[in-house]
Amino acid sequence: MASETDQLTRDFEEVNKLLTQYPQIHVAQTEGDPPAAYEVEYQLTGLIRQTDGSIGQGSRHLLRISLPFGYPHFPPTVKPLTSIFHPDVDPDAVRIASYWQQNPSLAELMVHMGEMICAKSYNLEEPFNQEAADWYSEHSSEFPLDEIQQGSTDFEVDELSLEDDSDLGLSLEIDDQQENIDEQLEEIQSHIDRNEVVIAGKLLTTLSSSSPEAQRLEKIVSSTLSKRDKLIQKLEELENEDRFTEAYAIFKKVREIAIDTPALSDIGERLQQSQAMLDTFSQPNPTADKQNSTAIKSKKGAKKKEKKPLEKKKEKEKISRNKNRAPIVIPIKPILTGIVLLSAVGGCTLLYTNDMDKMTEANRNWIEVKYQSCTTPDQFRKKRIQAEKLLVNLKSIYVPGLGQKKLEAEIHEILTSPDFKKGETGDEEYKGSTLPASVIKKLEPVDKKINQAASAIQKEQFTEALSLYQEALSLAEIAKPGALEPHSKIANSELDKRIKVIQEKIATLQTQAGQEERLRERRKAEKRYQETIAFFQELKRKEIDPSNPEDKDVTADQWGGCAERSYETQRLLSKYPAIDSPERQKELQSLVAYSRLYQKLEIARQAYEGGELENAISEYQGALRLLKEERSALDAIYNDAVLKVGQTVVMLSVSLELREAVKAENNDLRSSLAHYKKTLRTIRTSQVARMIISKN
Repeated sequence: MASETDQLTRDFEEVNKLLTQYPQIHVAQTEGDPPAAYEVEYQLTGLIRQTDGSIGQGSRHLLRISLPFGYPHFPPTVKPLTSIFHPDVDPDAVRIASYWQQNPSLAELMVHMGEMICAKSYNLEEPFNQEAADWYSEHSSEFPLDEIQQGSTDFEVDELSLEDDSDLGLSLEIDDQQENIDEQLEEIQSHIDRNEVVIAGKLLTTLSSSSPEAQRLEKIVSSTLSKRDKLIQKLEELENEDRFTEAYAIFKKVREIAIDTPALSDIGERLQQSQAMLDTFSQPNPTADKQNSTAIKSKKGAKKKEKKPLEKKKEKEKISRNKNRAPIVIPIKPILTGIVLLSAVGGCTLLYTNDMDKMTEANRNWIEVKYQSCTTPDQFRKKRIQAEKLLVNLKSIYVPGLGQKKLEAEIHEILTSPDFKKGETGDEEYKGSTLPASVIKKLEPVDKKINQAASAIQKEQFTEALSLYQEALSLAEIAKPGALEPHSKIANSELDKRIKVIQEKIATLQTQAGQEERLRERRKAEKRYQETIAFFQELKRKEIDPSNPEDKDVTADQWGGCAERSYETQRLLSKYPAIDSPERQKELQSLVAYSRLYQKLEIARQAYEGGELENAISEYQGALRLLKEERSALDAIYNDAVLKVGQTVVMLSVSLELREAVKAENNDLRSSLAHYKKTLRTIRTSQVARMIISKN
């Protein structure tokens, strides 16, 4: 199994390799070696929320991608560092979990984020940003806003000639999994080239491939390890026979074919030390050798003299003459010293051999424990127990220099590492802190409600936000564990922090609760204003241009309704200074005046068409009075309107008098003459007539 560092290194290489094909995406900054966090810049057109709150387009976006503990089994966390308006993005996070389950590749995730930015990829179900989801749904025809450009690789092909019926069976599809396997095979080959066959064997056990290349590498590793084991067995036999020089020659061969054999350097040091000790004990003792030589010569002389019995008499005489000579000395002390030394050497060799066997076994067991895959707290705790047993066994090794100190330090380093402690407790990265999984489980529902409440505040939905904060407070109080529950101190501390924040937010929102209703009424007034303007413009268009056969004639009731709407809108706007202005009030006053004028003119026209001349004259005269009363509001049409309406009044008055004169001609000539005179007087005294004369 590859270590976390190897995983991060491979991901970093893959990111650099893939992003060279995408000029619009590049890594702006990394943290760690190899990197565990990336800041990625995207030069793509995407939607953003501008400073004034409106939705616009931006061409530069920055994301931070962090790799948590347990990566890649746990997906990265992505946070926008610039404003991004997207259904799957909120100010603190980007939704990528479902994508990571399908494609756990960091480099391809970076490209996928670019597709999200330019609105090529988005999810409208259970969005992080409901406002963005609604906006995307309404404007889906405008997407995508941009395309991610991919660089091309140039090829040079001299000639390619294919028969019509030829079938090469080539596939140009890129198989990411195959590329990953090829990279692993290359890594294994590099270890074999460096004679690191133990590491190569471990990597082969994790390789999910049975390709010919993988089988070839397996044969090489298997053959090399088999040869190594035979050499080590031969080395141990020579060492047991105290043939240390020959054993060291075998050691060199082992080092040449499998340099990463566990404790190999310790074996070499042991052989050299053993040979040096043997050389020391085998050095000759000059004094003892001289004494032994004298004794041997004396014995030989004695034997020679015993061969001649006839010379016994002479021998006795010689002995009597040599009574005064020094006796033969036997070197008892050096002999005893040698015996003791040989016993010590044998005992030391036996102790050394036993300790070496224990050390070899400890190294073998540690390799098995070290590379165990652990994903749950129970597995980490089991691994700790096995490691601590190894530490106890190492204390029974007495011969120094066999590597036990180095092994103990390595075991302690693993057991005290932050990652191992996190694994034992099940801790995970959560909102910038490392917390136990059980604590995170209690915090997540509370934080979800807090985030929803914050989003409601951003949308100025204060009542909704207050309700969500109250729910969050209730969840936090219920989630607080008892003193005997695991991690209760940590959980209570985290929950107390959130309860304090929630209570502060609730206190603030309670003072703002009334603002939402007022804001709603203000929006209603703004909408009513826009609708009133649009309604008036539509009626006016129909009045001025009645040529469209589908348009119906505008009635007096419609104009009256328009006047009432305009007046009501005036009243609504006056309550909200933020959206009211003198210009809007003047505009609405003008709409009221115009609507009332058109209402009276429409009533007068209907009376005229019905033959009710007196009513028509009365309504037209009312329109003239309205023109004078609302002269400032109707200034744009005042002169023309007064002239036209006045003409109409005069014409209708004349028509009425003429009609009465005609009626009286047969019965009462005097009355008929009076009507004709009144007609002439109306024409002469009419202000409209004078305006017409002055114009001419």
